[in-house]
Amino acid sequence: QYTVQNAHYFGGVPEMIVVCVNSLVNATETEPEWTMFPPSAPPELAATYDLTGRDIVECLMPYVNGHYSTLTGKDNTAIAGFSMGGREALLTAFAYQDMFGYVGAFSSASFGENVISSSDYVPDFALDEGSDGFRYVQITVSRFDTLAGVSANIHEKLDAIGVEHTYEIKSALIGHSPSVWRPALNTFVHNIFV
Repeated sequence: QYTVQNAHYFGGVPEMIVVCVNSLVNATETEPEWTMFPPSAPPELAATYDLTGRDIVECLMPYVNGHYSTLTGKDNTAIAGFSMGGREALLTAFAYQDMFGYVGAFSSASFGENVISSSDYVPDFALDEGSDGFRYVQITVSRFDTLAGVSANIHEKLDAIGVEHTYEIKSALIGHSPSVWRPALNTFVHNIFV
């Protein structure tokens, strides 16, 4: 909250409503058991997280728009996240291209069955026919993140389909941590809704 507030008060970025999403979309809002060793993630883990986009679009956005003074449409709607949230931000934005104009993925988790792993697998993203694309896409990762290969692969996939984006590797910041995500979020909010 302080990153966004400071960006507004001291950096002149537009005011915005920030909604933090619980991506554990199941009856108990809990994560299935998993370990750090392959196969690290049970199949239901991806299914639990991958309902995030539908939950945002069908439940959360109508509620927020119905209860707060919002500007709607893709020119006024951004999605971003770190780690698993970065994964879900990308999947949601590509699934609902008519709704999101700005996308940020910071230290994104992987996309295959082992969704929390060092896998560099990324799906073949595609722009919908007639889509006008995104206004701003930002991929940020630390050079020393165990998941750096995922972000590199996302960068390559976006290049391959002609999606303009920024790809930022933080050399001075270490690991899969808030030391990377906070400055990434600061950069992101300075480049959206402009």
